[in-house]
Amino acid sequence: MELRKHPRMTCLGRLNWPPEWKGPYGPDNPLPRGEVGILIRVEPASSILRTPHCIVVIQWNDQEYLGSLYFDEEDFLQEIVGLLQSCLGRPIAEIGSLDIP
Repeated sequence: MELRKHPRMTCLGRLNWPPEWKGPYGPDNPLPRGEVGILIRVEPASSILRTPHCIVVIQWNDQEYLGSLYFDEEDFLQEIVGLLQSCLGRPIAEIGSLDIP
């Protein structure tokens, strides 16, 4: 099943892909939306929220943006972090199309 549609790509029952991107923006520099950019970094995050998540960083329009992926399941988060780390340098849309079990 495609990563973007996988039933375990959820937090509190809501699909988490693609992340909501944060970063520099302004009148001539809108925030990216959807499956855009190139994956340049992914890191598991520790948080007092106790919600399993990771930080995803993309390059888009010559700038870096980050998004957070929150998960219901810690073990699936670890699987996805490993998968994303193997996809550095690839387009986010291509990653969303990956077939995962």
